[in-house]
Amino acid sequence: MAFDFKKQLEIGKQGQQIFLSGYHETLLPLTGRNTDFRIESGPNAGKLLELKSDQYAHDATANFFLERWSVHEKKAPGGPWQSLLKGCHVFVYLYAADGIYYQFEDLQALIARVQDRMPQSKLIRIPNKGYTTTGWKVPRSMLEDLYTVHRLTAHEAAPKVITRKKKSSSGP
Repeated sequence: MAFDFKKQLEIGKQGQQIFLSGYHETLLPLTGRNTDFRIESGPNAGKLLELKSDQYAHDATANFFLERWSVHEKKAPGGPWQSLLKGCHVFVYLYAADGIYYQFEDLQALIARVQDRMPQSKLIRIPNKGYTTTGWKVPRSMLEDLYTVHRLTAHEAAPKVITRKKKSSSGP
């Protein structure tokens, strides 16, 4: 069965609206295909942000699905690889069902960690009409020193940080 791109695009648009209404800094939605938002306030003001929305609840999985190739046959980058190429500074993974999001501010470290620890043989193939998307189920625990976790709130101006791990001095 082929992946329903139009349905997933709609999920992404809904995720953007939810995110826009409750993110902890002021966002400017950007149109086009380059990136989703520019951060307008706070310590990340001026930085570009890419949002990945997942329809699952946070507690339904211990993984992120990080798309490696949006079109595997053409080796067209997806996920954080695509975001970095677009000039994004911040990559956010949102579990839209409950408003929990993971914010990565060092895309190069994220990419290096995933490439170092996730073998090509573990890529998951998602058939679409005319092309295949591939990516990995990446355990959140593998990346916990690279992100901050937040919950969307439309009523607080400051971020509500749920957890923040310090980077290990022993490397990735």
